[in-house]
Amino acid sequence: MSLKERLLARERPTATYPCRVAPVEETQDAETALAAARKAALAVKADDKTAARKAKKLLDDATARRNACYESIRLRALPPADFEALGDTYPEADEKDSEEVRRQRDEEYLHGVFLASVEGDLTEAEWTEFVQQHLSTGERNDLYNLAIAVNGRVRALDPSVPKGLTGTRR
Repeated sequence: MSLKERLLARERPTATYPCRVAPVEETQDAETALAAARKAALAVKADDKTAARKAKKLLDDATARRNACYESIRLRALPPADFEALGDTYPEADEKDSEEVRRQRDEEYLHGVFLASVEGDLTEAEWTEFVQQHLSTGERNDLYNLAIAVNGRVRALDPSVPKGLTGTRR
């Protein structure tokens, strides 16, 4: 495959938000069990193969139990032109607008970026209900910040890029 073909076939960046869906107590129990399994795995002597297998099984089971407490919400960056056009549909507040109007406009824009970026089988109305009714303010802010980040307003280097692959210029 040529460089051109590889570059043009590249997918836009994605980001994943781990959203807790299990009850808090169940999630805490799963986290506690995972911590205990990790501690037990570290205590296994290197030459004890039977204990190592048991510890690995315990760790795998605890990890699966903890992971079952979360659902991944996947966000995909919009094409740059689409992202800019989306911003144009949400005019910024005027200097004379009240703080409440400014906050409302910011919220509408962030929610619009989220809706345009989120992947999944929920409708826009269902995503809106989920965000408004089932997330805390902090969770909603984290999700909106991730939507902005994946679209490039504050994008850092993709954490999946292997260490040492990018050079620094002096």
